[in-house]
Amino acid sequence: AVVSTQSTGGDKGRPRSKTARSPSSSNVKGQRSISRTESTESEPEPVENTLSWEVLTREQILELLGCSPCDALTKLCSTLAISNTHINLKNSIRADLYLLAVHFAQQHSFTDTAAGGLITILHHVIARILEDKSLPEIVFESSEL
Repeated sequence: AVVSTQSTGGDKGRPRSKTARSPSSSNVKGQRSISRTESTESEPEPVENTLSWEVLTREQILELLGCSPCDALTKLCSTLAISNTHINLKNSIRADLYLLAVHFAQQHSFTDTAAGGLITILHHVIARILEDKSLPEIVFESSEL
């Protein structure tokens, strides 16, 4: 093998070989490019029913993000079947938590996807609280979403 001391980049002063790659290294490079294309082709297409749309649809989220707080509270109560908020303290608190999440999303210019994700996570946390789960259980179950 003939070795040249000229470098075209990278390591200066490190001798570069003028010989071609060995057949085995060329083959490995070819296999890598094949495996990359195979893994790209076998990836599933994105699914519309993701975490963000588990509780409310995209249209419902967009509608809530464009509402005033009073209108949003009414729509949340009807959509999520939260009734008797004027006499049932638990339902009133649930409705207020959802309204606060919507208001937070509005104030911080969340996208519809981010706002939907926030509502879904809040929904799961509230459901676990109503099941009398402990805080560590709630955190662990919520992290699996």
